[in-house]
Amino acid sequence: YADLKAERDMMWHLWERMSVQVNKGRSAQDLIDEGIMGEIDRQFDDPYRFCYDVAKGLWAHYTNFGGNVV
Repeated sequence: YADLKAERDMMWHLWERMSVQVNKGRSAQDLIDEGIMGEIDRQFDDPYRFCYDVAKGLWAHYTNFGGNVV
């Protein structure tokens, strides 16, 4: 259970930090440059790809005609 909670807490931290920045228009490279990935203990094989997928996933919610339309 402790491992699952630690993973959830890490992902929640990334979500909180990245969602604010992406909503300000920051790119995946901006997230890397700001050092967000360095705030966690886990190492990703391709941190840029992870940040890119997060940014693209967040923007998908704002570029459809379903929920929020900006």
